[in-house]
Amino acid sequence: KGKGNKTSDGRGVAAPGQQAGPSQRGQGSGNPSPSPPPPGPAAESDATGLFCQRCGQRYDRAKAEDLARTASQLRDKADDFLAERSYDDAGQVLTNVLSEFEALPQSGKPSRSGRAPTPRLHPLHTVVFNTHAAQVNCARRDGDLVSAVKHLRHLLRCMEVVFPPNFPERSDFLFALADTLQDLIHRSGSRPLPKRVLEGYKKEMKAAWEECVAIRSVCFGPNSPTTAEARIHLQ
Repeated sequence: KGKGNKTSDGRGVAAPGQQAGPSQRGQGSGNPSPSPPPPGPAAESDATGLFCQRCGQRYDRAKAEDLARTASQLRDKADDFLAERSYDDAGQVLTNVLSEFEALPQSGKPSRSGRAPTPRLHPLHTVVFNTHAAQVNCARRDGDLVSAVKHLRHLLRCMEVVFPPNFPERSDFLFALADTLQDLIHRSGSRPLPKRVLEGYKKEMKAAWEECVAIRSVCFGPNSPTTAEARIHLQ
């Protein structure tokens, strides 16, 4: 592994080869958030329904699959824009996907009007996960490093819930987070940040480099090129 999967500008990440959660998880409703806390690590299912262990709700399988299919079709439009390097257009489509389909973990409650909640995709659904990953690339391309950091934090929380310890692709996302924070810190020379914010970025960056090195040391060996690539930032 190198710096993670690259975008056309050599930065950022792409979605990992494995999905971040089951391809059909529960649905809910509520206002989307760029970085909601992750739900529980597992969902159960039977012939007709999906059951989320976190929120305790059961959802109709056919409706869940139909919703995921609709979201995937919209998500594919963003991929077309990305292939054309139309990052602004891709970012808008990705934002629409999250606004329309991503659910908060506490969703599923009746609205104030008393109407049933609008079905949404579980925060760990692969379509939602991959959309956040693509948003990292768009945000970095636009120079919106703060948004890129928010999406990367969300992706790492998702991976922590679903994947086992020392999962190698998690190290790529940690590398991307630390690299983005490093750019934010360097940029603060021309755009001063409050001292508390700057120190927080530095602490988070160091922790990300350290965890990246630890995972790569286990997966690839302490002296591998990929481990050394991350370790050099701690020297």
